[in-house]
Amino acid sequence: MPVATELRGRRLVIGDAGDGIGRSIAAVAVAAGARVLLVCRDGDAAASLSRELGDDALPLEADLGTEDGVDTVVMSVAITLGSADGVVLVRDPAPAGPALELADEEWLACLGPLVTKPVRLLRGLAPQLTPGSTAVLLAPGGAPATGAAAVVHGLLASLAAVLTAELAPSSVGVRLLDGTPVEALEALASDATRAGG
Repeated sequence: MPVATELRGRRLVIGDAGDGIGRSIAAVAVAAGARVLLVCRDGDAAASLSRELGDDALPLEADLGTEDGVDTVVMSVAITLGSADGVVLVRDPAPAGPALELADEEWLACLGPLVTKPVRLLRGLAPQLTPGSTAVLLAPGGAPATGAAAVVHGLLASLAAVLTAELAPSSVGVRLLDGTPVEALEALASDATRAGG
């Protein structure tokens, strides 16, 4: 079945929805009939996108890199959606260059959010995720073969596997995708179909 059919009526949380890939995913999801919580660091960007996409696009200013931001998302899901059928997080850009040439500060700045954003969000949202729902960690640009970006991608793949195992009792999956917004939406749609949604 097409994505539009499978996403109709689904409740999704799209992180970093204000621009780029997050914005594209949100636009397609709303057009397909999903109700989408648009999580943006910039409240004006969230409000503008909500006006552009319509009533099923719910703006939310929150920084997923902070505990307060995640608390805001969790509370908003409870109030506006009741529960969520899927979550999409787009990975922040990976550092360029050879792994050994990055300074410690560059590694810490990259790895902290790489782990804490999805862990904090899924820890908070886990009770509100419906059985069969999926969290998509989108790593645009594919899996790099070398350098610091390859290290980051490998760590993200390991994190996705661990989170999937820990969320398995709740029938919630975590998928790392290297592809496009369409692939992220197809993953959410196919998982919804498999869950009987």
